[in-house]
Amino acid sequence: MSNTKKIALKSSDGEIFKIEETVALQSQLIANMVKDGCVDKVISLDKITGETLTKVIEYCKKHVDGGGSKEELKTWDAEFMKNIINPILLKLLNS
Repeated sequence: MSNTKKIALKSSDGEIFKIEETVALQSQLIANMVKDGCVDKVISLDKITGETLTKVIEYCKKHVDGGGSKEELKTWDAEFMKNIINPILLKLLNS
């Protein structure tokens, strides 16, 4: 079991996601909140649904974990974006 620090994120529809801090800090919004000391027990993300947050976390995890060369990551990014339906893509861009 990992001893890394966890951050809890709460989506607009009430879902709680506990993720590693290194993953959470991939998001500039969350990184700024942590830097500004705005983090208590749970970070509420009032404009982001659980469905969208799941995709954001998946993307951030992949970029923390790496998983190959830069070219492989670039290919993964392209596939990830290709497989997201348009409404979810719009929500991701607004996250």
